[in-house]
Amino acid sequence: MKYEIEEIRDFLVVHVIGDMTSAKHLSILDEAITDHIEEGFHHFVFNLEQVQDLDLDGIDIFISCLADVSDHGGGCYIIVEDDKVYQTLENAGVARLMKVYRNREEFTEEHGITVDD
Repeated sequence: MKYEIEEIRDFLVVHVIGDMTSAKHLSILDEAITDHIEEGFHHFVFNLEQVQDLDLDGIDIFISCLADVSDHGGGCYIIVEDDKVYQTLENAGVARLMKVYRNREEFTEEHGITVDD
């Protein structure tokens, strides 16, 4: 798994590439998110369009981020197209905690921004 971070207006977009299933690899992403929160970013978009597998370790990244940014009036959003990944998020109840979009267009229309690849 690797990731790229893009700043778009008030949002920090985290483009995740590869599977989110290894706590060892995810710890690097978790540290980067924590650093950005400490720098003052409080609105995160996790773009999972290039993710085909997600487990509880991956879900923990989203929950931890949401807990940290909520104290600052922030939020987390997820863009996911893969049905298996979407179902994993649904089964874990993530959609009850943060908005999950089925494609990039839904997100961009609702927030009036453009998210690049």
